[in-house]
Amino acid sequence: MISIEDLTIGYGAHPVQSAISAQIGAGEIFAVVGDSGSGKSTLLRTMIGLMSPQSGRVVFRGAASFGVLFQNGALWSSMTVLENVMLPMDLQGSVLPAARRVLARFKLALVGLEGAEDSYPASLSGGMRKREGARVPLAGGAMTRPSATLIGGFILGAAALVIAAVLFFGGGMLREQRFTAVSFFDASVAGMRVGAPVTFRGVPVGEVKSLGVRLDPKTGRSIIQVNMELVPGMLTLYGQAMPDRDSFVTSLVKEGLTAQLVKQSFVTGLLSVELAFRPGAEVSRLGEGSLPEVPTVPGDLEGLAKQLQTVDIVAAVESLQRTLASAEALLTNPGLRAGLDQLPRVLSSLQRTLDTTEREVKASSAAVQDTLASTRALATTLDQEGAHTLAAFRGTLDKADAMLEAAHTLVDPRGHNAIQVQRTLDDLAATSARLRNLAERVDRDPSVLVRGR
Repeated sequence: MISIEDLTIGYGAHPVQSAISAQIGAGEIFAVVGDSGSGKSTLLRTMIGLMSPQSGRVVFRGAASFGVLFQNGALWSSMTVLENVMLPMDLQGSVLPAARRVLARFKLALVGLEGAEDSYPASLSGGMRKREGARVPLAGGAMTRPSATLIGGFILGAAALVIAAVLFFGGGMLREQRFTAVSFFDASVAGMRVGAPVTFRGVPVGEVKSLGVRLDPKTGRSIIQVNMELVPGMLTLYGQAMPDRDSFVTSLVKEGLTAQLVKQSFVTGLLSVELAFRPGAEVSRLGEGSLPEVPTVPGDLEGLAKQLQTVDIVAAVESLQRTLASAEALLTNPGLRAGLDQLPRVLSSLQRTLDTTEREVKASSAAVQDTLASTRALATTLDQEGAHTLAAFRGTLDKADAMLEAAHTLVDPRGHNAIQVQRTLDDLAATSARLRNLAERVDRDPSVLVRGR
């Protein structure tokens, strides 16, 4: 377990990150995410002791070993790829000299660099240098002598798990109650083996325990006896309780349970027994013996063979012969031969028709292309003229806007022109009043013109 307690990291007097605390459990994958230059690499170097923290501490509980992977290739350019990977082993001496080259080649093959052992880093792609760089720092640590205690503990733990699994699962299988049933097949069971699976619609529910032959010397009739061991725990009945051991198979047979031989594989030819409910099917049953019997139905291939037995082979062959004779008569018909002789001329005429049609289509296509070119030229001309007309119209609109703006400025009561006109009218009114006053005084006293006031 790793404990980071109030850690402050940085360079000199300049902290990069402060008050970092975290708990990392054993086996936990812990990711440090941040922007470039935010201190991720500095934190990792501090955690493994490559740098000292400014404050706080990192505590490891239990044995700790570290592996460092460089962010870049970290390769010696003067060494080959193989020599770069062997360098940690040469420095640590953890691997026998005779085995270092073989082990280094194996490590390079793990990252897909087989065949590049004698190349230099400058000749590798960026991805190849990354993969080789991952081998170099890991080569020394990953190739040191393993801990015998750790390996021994792992082996003992694995052995304990195996024993527990055998006792748990094997004991359960031994304690599990199994039922024995029997089926009798008229067809050959070539390909059937003891231990062959017994399935219910593909689900394993048991296995074949033994095979035998019942022969009637009087009639010469033989039948194959197949003893099966069924696991009732693989089957669950809905809506009712499971029957007891003595009536388990019998109750299922009453519901239409039957057995059929099926091929496990057409390649191996091995057979298995398939159980299924087939109510109303035509079944075969011997009805003897102390074991509960599961009736049988013919297999798919057996049913096909029985159908072929009902086919009149002689009549089929005669019909085939008549068909072949009719085909021969048709092929030797003079009219057909004449038609085949004329076929090259018909094909030649058809080819000429196709060539003529192709030339006409090409001519029509050329005319269409000319029409399209004329249409494009007309559209271009209209577009240019429309652009000129639109520009003139826009100029006229701009002039009208200027005139309206000037008229608006002229008639605006708060505008400069209106204020000047108002002042002029005011001055004219004052002058008119003075002249009227002077006229009145002169009218009363004409001598005012001589005296002045």
